[in-house]
Amino acid sequence: MNESNTIKVIIVDDHELVRDGLELGLMGQNGIEVIATAGDYRGLEKEMSEKIPDVILLDIDLPQKSGIEITKSIKSNSIAPKIVMITGNDQINYLEMALRAGANGFVSKSSRKEIVVEAIQQVMRENIYIDYNLSQDVYQSLKNKLDLHQDEKELSEREIEILKGFANGLTYQQISDELHISKKTVESHKALISKKLNTKNNADLIKYAIKKGFVKLD
Repeated sequence: MNESNTIKVIIVDDHELVRDGLELGLMGQNGIEVIATAGDYRGLEKEMSEKIPDVILLDIDLPQKSGIEITKSIKSNSIAPKIVMITGNDQINYLEMALRAGANGFVSKSSRKEIVVEAIQQVMRENIYIDYNLSQDVYQSLKNKLDLHQDEKELSEREIEILKGFANGLTYQQISDELHISKKTVESHKALISKKLNTKNNADLIKYAIKKGFVKLD
């Protein structure tokens, strides 16, 4: 955040009424300042060449270049603003793509201004915000994807391989042979996995692996 502790926001939507409504709703909100609005990617590029936002409120369904493509482009930079997707789209796959692209939050276009303010504040606290006004299926799907994404970020690629091995009934030696690492290394990784996931025994690890789809069920 900037030195003044005011959250600087850019609003991007191809509908002027939506832009104006969001800007009006955020006007006067303590600690939040709308520094620009834009109707498309080119407008956003122009504004970002002159201003540095903390948060971008971004319509997911923009013409020419979608909100998902814009998110990927922005998040490819080492220092990137938080992105809250403004959506009237309840297609689960579309929203999951936005999450994978790096979106930090999702707000329904039908939500009140208080929800938008909360989303802005939460993403600035490094949280992912999912608006409960999205359909129940969409809300739950995004929550599940987020849980999986966060857990897998905690485990290294090697640790996930070892966890899959244990969950599918392999012994220390079999995992060692399959991954071409020492048995002692496998044991060390398993201890670290248990610590990271806060599991007390093998049964807890297996339950976790089943939940995440790591187990081959017949």
